[in-house]
Amino acid sequence: MSTRSRELAEELKQVIRFAGRDPEALEGALPALSQLHRVTSAGELDEPARVHLILHRLIPEYLDRLPAGRDCRAIRELLTWEDGDGETQSLTTRYHKAAAHLVNAATDFGRRQEPRLLAECARRFIALDHEDRLAAATPGGTAVSPAAAAPAAAPRVAADQAQPPAPPVADGDALAGIVRVHKHLDYHLLVDLMAEAEEIVILNTWIRS
Repeated sequence: MSTRSRELAEELKQVIRFAGRDPEALEGALPALSQLHRVTSAGELDEPARVHLILHRLIPEYLDRLPAGRDCRAIRELLTWEDGDGETQSLTTRYHKAAAHLVNAATDFGRRQEPRLLAECARRFIALDHEDRLAAATPGGTAVSPAAAAPAAAPRVAADQAQPPAPPVADGDALAGIVRVHKHLDYHLLVDLMAEAEEIVILNTWIRS
């Protein structure tokens, strides 16, 4: 787990405890979340406004963008500190709701499952942040998945399973030459590792048809 992921997970731990009952306690305590593109692009904000942006815009939007899956559904429960009526939900209530999405969830949810889910949430938030930064740097603001920005060798497949040819790319396109990315590539882990790397070397491999 990278330093950035660890710091973000620690801040999310504070968020799930204080966002509903004492958001003022989070002022000045969320430096990693404050560095995400959605927050920095909002311009100069005082600390209460920054915390409000993180709690009521950034996190809900990122939760909506998480993929389907048991862990992601459990993460949504942990980070939903208000119910449909706007009433604060206790952490214990959210533990129970999150556990309902998991298989054989431990009875000591806070010690075993919470750290794992928050670490996963941190990794996915970092990946979404990279997507936002790429979208901001792409003409037209079209989001580009980090997986699509890193070339990888694709295994040879049968003709009936072959992917369709890539569409033509414009001159100077940063993605020019990338035909496909391995469908099982864990780009969340890739982004995490790349963020911590001192040097990145890209090996361009190919297989003759």
